[in-house]
Amino acid sequence: MNRNLLKSLLVAGLLVAGGSGVMAEGTWSTIYSEDYDDPSSFNVDGYWASAITDRYVVQQTPRDGGGYALEVAAVGNGSNGTTASYTGLTAANAAVARYLDSDQYRVSFEFNFCYNNSQNPSFLVKDTDGNEIVGFYSLSSSSGAASMRLNANGSADGGKELSAFTLDYRVQTPATYNKAVFYTSEGKTKMDITWAGGTETYTYDVSDKVIHIGNLVYNTARYYGHFVFDNLKVELYADEEIVSVPQSRVVSINGKSRTIELTTENDSHEIFYYIGDGDSNPQKYTGPIVLSESCALHYYAQSESGARSDVAQIDVNCVDVKLAAPTINRTGADSYVLTASQAETDGITPVPTIHYTIGGGEELTVENGGEIFGVDGDIEAWAVADGFTESDKTTATYVAPYLTTDVWAYDLNAFPSEYGVTSISDAVDLETAATLNGVTVYNLNGIDCPDLYVENSSAWLLRNQDRNAFKIQNSSTTLTFDNVTPANVIYINGVDDNGRYRISEVINGEVAYCYDNSEYFIVPAAAGAVTVRFNTGVSVNVVAVKLINENVTIASETGFATYTPKVDLDFTNARNIAAYTATVSGDVVNLAKVNMVAAGEGVLIYSANGAGSENVPAAGEQVSKVAGNMFVGTLVDIEELPSVGGQYANYILNDGTLGVGFYKANNKKVGAGKAYLRIPVENSAKMSFLSLGGGSATDISAIKDGNERMDNEFYNLNGQRVASPSKGLYILNGKKIIVK
Repeated sequence: MNRNLLKSLLVAGLLVAGGSGVMAEGTWSTIYSEDYDDPSSFNVDGYWASAITDRYVVQQTPRDGGGYALEVAAVGNGSNGTTASYTGLTAANAAVARYLDSDQYRVSFEFNFCYNNSQNPSFLVKDTDGNEIVGFYSLSSSSGAASMRLNANGSADGGKELSAFTLDYRVQTPATYNKAVFYTSEGKTKMDITWAGGTETYTYDVSDKVIHIGNLVYNTARYYGHFVFDNLKVELYADEEIVSVPQSRVVSINGKSRTIELTTENDSHEIFYYIGDGDSNPQKYTGPIVLSESCALHYYAQSESGARSDVAQIDVNCVDVKLAAPTINRTGADSYVLTASQAETDGITPVPTIHYTIGGGEELTVENGGEIFGVDGDIEAWAVADGFTESDKTTATYVAPYLTTDVWAYDLNAFPSEYGVTSISDAVDLETAATLNGVTVYNLNGIDCPDLYVENSSAWLLRNQDRNAFKIQNSSTTLTFDNVTPANVIYINGVDDNGRYRISEVINGEVAYCYDNSEYFIVPAAAGAVTVRFNTGVSVNVVAVKLINENVTIASETGFATYTPKVDLDFTNARNIAAYTATVSGDVVNLAKVNMVAAGEGVLIYSANGAGSENVPAAGEQVSKVAGNMFVGTLVDIEELPSVGGQYANYILNDGTLGVGFYKANNKKVGAGKAYLRIPVENSAKMSFLSLGGGSATDISAIKDGNERMDNEFYNLNGQRVASPSKGLYILNGKKIIVK
C-alpha cells in the first residue's frame, strides 16, 4: 500500500486535541526549519528574493532580545517598489517534498511589516497553485490601519475580512512579530494567528479542504517599506517518527574541488552517504566532504530508533570557475568605482577583491565595489577570489577632465517656475522650429540659450517642481545643441535612474566620459549641431556648452619647454606664456611668435617668469598648422628618437652642459604632449647644439649654433649675451666657464 495513503488512513480517525492541529496520538516531526540566526547559512538557498534587487534587499536584522530575523528593506528610498517572494515551501526546495504530499501538516512562521508613506504594502499567503489564501493589507499611507482578508485576490477590499489589525510605524523595522500557524484538521485547513505584542490566539477556517501553503509574497509598494520574517517551521504528523531528509550544500570551492556539508533537522539523527551507485557500503558523515571529481553524492538520515529518511542526491560538478571581469565606472574627475558582479555557482557567490593598475604602474587592490581616487592614467582591473580562476582584465582609457569656460549653461529645474509654464506645449517656442540632424526641434520659451532645442512631443513631460524639470517618456526624445565645434564640450547632468536609463545615441559627437552615468561630457565630431537621444524614463536637470581649455605648463626654471596641444588653442590673451613655431634658413633656425596653435602641432613655449602654468582656451574656429614649421608634435610617447631619421636631423630641448637649447636627439625619449625640432640634413651639418639666444628675455627670435660662438663674448645659460659678467657660470666661445 502507498505509504502516504496508509498514513492518511491511520490519522483519519485520530481526535483533534486542540488548536494548531495538535493530535491526540501519533508524532509531530519537524522536517524543515529556518531561523536566520547564522550569517553563514542566512538565506543561502535564496528562497527569499527581491524581484528588483536595486530597490529592495533581503538581509539579516537583529531582533529585540537577541538573535536575528530576515528583513526585506528598501535600497535608497525604494521608489516604485517591487515584490519579495519566498519559494521554500514549493518544489524548489527538495526538503519539503514530503510536506507537499502530506494531508497532515503544520506550517508556522513569524512576520510583520510597516505601513508606507505613499502606496500601501501587503503580505500574501498563497497555495501551491498560486491562489491567495490569506492576505494582510495596509489600508492607509498615513496610519497603521490594516486588514487580514480571506481569498482577497490581491485587493485590500476583496474577499472576506477576517480581522482588523495594526501595522508598525512607517520607515522603521518592526520590533514585534505576528505568529501565524497553518495546519490541517478534520479534512480542513485552519490558521491560528497571534498578533504582535499580544498573547491571545485566534483561530480561523481558511479552507474546507486540505490545501498547502506555497509562495509567500510581500508587495513592498513604494518608499521606506520594511518586512520581517523568522522562525519558519514545517512539521508533519504520522503514527511513526518521520526522519527528514538531510540538507546538502556546497560550502566552498577551491579550483575543481568542492566541499559539501550535510545537515539534518534533528541533531540526534546520524547522516550516511555514498558516491555513485555504491549504496552497499554507506559511510557515516562526520564532517564536510571534499570532492575533486564530478559525481552524484547520495545521503540519508537515520534516527536512534532506526527510522530512515528518503535518500537524497546532489550532483557535484567539479570544474574550475572563472570570475566575471570587473566594470569600471567613473564617478568624478579622478575617481572610479570598480565592481565585479559574480554569478552564483553551486550556491556560492564569490566575493572577489579587485586588483588594478593605473598607467601600468604597481599592482593595487580595492574591495569589490570600492572607489579609487587620484587616477591619472589608463586603468586595468581584474577580479581575484580564493578558489576561483581570476577574471579577464578590463581596461578603461583615462581621459583627463576638461578645463573649460562656459559658453552657456542652463538649469532646467528652474525653467518651469521661472517662466510660469505648466505643460510642454507652453514650454516650446513654435516660431523657432528648425530641422537639425533630421529632427524637428524648438527653442524653449523665454530661454536665454537659443542654441538649445527640444522636440515638441508628448514624449516630454514637464515637471513644475523642485527637480527633474524635464522627464523623458519616449526613447525617441532628443536634445539638440546647435552651433558647436570640436573645441566645445557638451555637458548634460541628471540622465540616469539607478543605471537603467541613459543616453542611447549621439549624432555628430561622442561621449568622451561620464561620472556615475549621470554627468555626461560629449565632444562634437564636427562643427554644426549635436543631437542627443535618450532612453525612456530619463530626467534632465542641467545642460551646458563649454569651451575646452588646456593647462599649458612649463616645468623648467629656464622658462622654456616644448608643447603639443590636444585641441586648437588660442594664445592671444595668454598673459604668461607665448608660443613659437620654427623655420630654418641656412644654419639659423628662426622663431616666430604665433597666437593660434593647431591640435597636434609642435611649438616652443616660453615664459619670462620661469616655471609656471596657464589655462589657455580652445580656439573658437578651426586652426591650420603653420606651413614649414620645424617643430614636430608628439601626442604619444616616443621611446627612442634617433639623431638622424631619413632626410632630417632631430633635436630635443634640454638644459645641458652647453646651456639651454636643442641637442642632438641621440635616441632619447620624447614624452607625449611635447615636441622635437626636425632640421633638414643639409642644413644641420654645423648644428650639434642649437642655443636659445639672439634676443631679449621677452622676445626670443632665433636659435643659433652654440658651437660657433667664438666671438669672445660672455653668454648666460639662457644664451643671452652678458656685457659685464658677475660671479657665476657662463658660456665663452662655446665652452662653459666659471667667473669667480
